[in-house]
Amino acid sequence: MRNSKRNKIHRNKLWWRCHRGTRELDVLLLYYMDYQYDQASPEEQNAFEEMLRWPDPELYAVLSAAPRQAQRQTGKAHIAHIVSLIHARYHTKAL
Repeated sequence: MRNSKRNKIHRNKLWWRCHRGTRELDVLLLYYMDYQYDQASPEEQNAFEEMLRWPDPELYAVLSAAPRQAQRQTGKAHIAHIVSLIHARYHTKAL
């Protein structure tokens, strides 16, 4: 299988993993996936993929926190950066 086809399959799987069952998480995660993921560094992409493995309550807590608080909660600057990108698009009041 060619690399581009493998990347497309991987991206499609991630896109479906962004569907969490709550509208709030779906909107936030799909925004990042659709508009930020492809331009993100490999470290940020890995951090986002790690976030998708978290349970919904933990993921919601990090995404609804301020980016600095997200970094304190997770200890990871890349996750805080992802949170700040999502916050730039969707203010936390929308949550």
